[in-house]
Amino acid sequence: MQKGGHMRAEIFKTKRQLLVRAIRFKTRYYFRLIGDNGEQIASSEAYTQKHNVTSLLDKYFMEVEVKDLTGEN
Repeated sequence: MQKGGHMRAEIFKTKRQLLVRAIRFKTRYYFRLIGDNGEQIASSEAYTQKHNVTSLLDKYFMEVEVKDLTGEN
């Protein structure tokens, strides 16, 4: 990343209903990398827990601004 760049990572989640009759949902967390020009560079695989996403970003993308779009703490 160039110094002064505005690359960022966005954390988001999806919910999928498990069964048609049951009202149970499976939540999955993802992140996407957004480049300096605003275009999506990459997206992650699904994670079952949000802390797995944040720890991965902390480990490999320390200099990237992280935006949490999940609405969670």
